[in-house]
Amino acid sequence: MSAVAERIGVGGVTTTLRAREYIASVLDSEWYSPGKWCARFEREWAALHDRAFAVFVNSGTSALHVAIAALKEKHGWQTGYKVIIPALTFVASVNVVLANRLKPVFADIDPYYGIDLSKPPPPDTVAVMPVHINGQQCSMELVSAYAEMYDLRIVEDSCQCVAAPYKGKTAWGEVSCYSTYACHHVTTGVGGFAATDDADLAVLIRSLANHGRDGIPRTPSDVPSRRFRFERQGYSYRASEFEAAVGCAQLPDLRTELQRRREMADFFAETLSDLPLVLPRQRPGAQWWPMFYPVLTPYRDRHEALLEENGVETRRFLPLDVATNWARYTGTVPEMRELLTYARPPMDAYPQEPQQPPKPSNTTRTYIRKNVAGKTADSKQAMMQKMMTIVVVTRYLFFLSEE
Repeated sequence: MSAVAERIGVGGVTTTLRAREYIASVLDSEWYSPGKWCARFEREWAALHDRAFAVFVNSGTSALHVAIAALKEKHGWQTGYKVIIPALTFVASVNVVLANRLKPVFADIDPYYGIDLSKPPPPDTVAVMPVHINGQQCSMELVSAYAEMYDLRIVEDSCQCVAAPYKGKTAWGEVSCYSTYACHHVTTGVGGFAATDDADLAVLIRSLANHGRDGIPRTPSDVPSRRFRFERQGYSYRASEFEAAVGCAQLPDLRTELQRRREMADFFAETLSDLPLVLPRQRPGAQWWPMFYPVLTPYRDRHEALLEENGVETRRFLPLDVATNWARYTGTVPEMRELLTYARPPMDAYPQEPQQPPKPSNTTRTYIRKNVAGKTADSKQAMMQKMMTIVVVTRYLFFLSEE
């Protein structure tokens, strides 16, 4: 492999003077557990997504876990009840369903990689989890109509989608969950949110994230009998003042960051449009703030190797079917693959497999290294290090072997 002077990574963050000042404030306070910064971050995140309440926890996975647990307790769901999930998602979407002793039921995806609910739910289905892939929402008016028709609850997995409305709404479900992990739109190291308009549900979520303790916020002046009262089995999913302070420091610049992401996506679309790749598209009616820039190619392994050799980190997009421990719940890998209709572009769009690495790989490498990474130092830092790389995948979008 050739030596590369500087590597372009998938994730990163720029530490601003504001972030340093906020972190110094936490240190000076000598109070690191959830406090005023967590409360502020929750208020600002809720306002950003037109929600009444937001509970800050230590990951998007934790947010989904306690959100489903709260709905299960509130609505009296029984063990083994089913939740519909798209077959294209990160493993956490499925893990949290299994962790709550519920059963995932997989649905196909639409041309924009959102959930396709064209089939009726099986018996004992109680919820649907639309996963907003890569910075834009699913077709939520269809999801809402489906949920109303079959009396299902909606839990939105918005971990890859921040402040991106669809037809004027930033959140639709009974609960919507977000992530502030590395390479996400807001990056706090670790962190996530469960947001809702239901005051009682917010209290329940907060309780579940804090060992099952009474979820109503307390102050040190409360009487001792109210300080530690545990009402249910819960978890230790709290985040700290440090993550919250970092997040609060990023929110004033969020709109600028989101616009830069979109500008870079538009740049990729323009420069890669003449190559034999299937590029991501914006859903009509949706705002799109990309988290990555996934492409479909029949030459995944070759593209991937060439990009890595030239210092561009890559990701194989959401490899759901490699979680082999799910076989007892989800069926076989071929069955999973058959669900993903729009992850299989028509192969006549591609030239015959060449004997040498195809020219598109070289062209892609050239665009990224020279045009993108070299535009300006500021653009490179803000748009590339934190945000995007080309995600190279097979013609089946994310499966492991070329066929």
